[in-house]
Amino acid sequence: MGVRYSGSGRCGSYRGPDESPRISYDTLFALLSDSRRRTILQVLAAESGETVDVDELIESIQTRSATATLDDRESILLECHHTHFPKLVDAEVIDYDSQSETVRYHRHPHLEELLELLYQWTT
Repeated sequence: MGVRYSGSGRCGSYRGPDESPRISYDTLFALLSDSRRRTILQVLAAESGETVDVDELIESIQTRSATATLDDRESILLECHHTHFPKLVDAEVIDYDSQSETVRYHRHPHLEELLELLYQWTT
């Protein structure tokens, strides 16, 4: 199981349809250490479908952020493209297709449990 980067702009990992990736505790905590990445994961975990349009994801991030303005949209988008999506792809939590501008989330029970716990602590 390795990360793939192809000329089509797709990046992600090889896996079967029901297989969730194994993630170390260090990786889980690293993924959850950033508030923007936690928001991304919360939005993706809450979506009913597996694939999310990047524009919809950015809009949801803006909605959940108490300080984000419309001017922050480009900043959030760049931060996602250059920082958060690559980390989530490397951890095999998402597949990101830059051509179709979609993110496919791979559910991970431990990650979602920790997200829920963090959400409870911060609300």
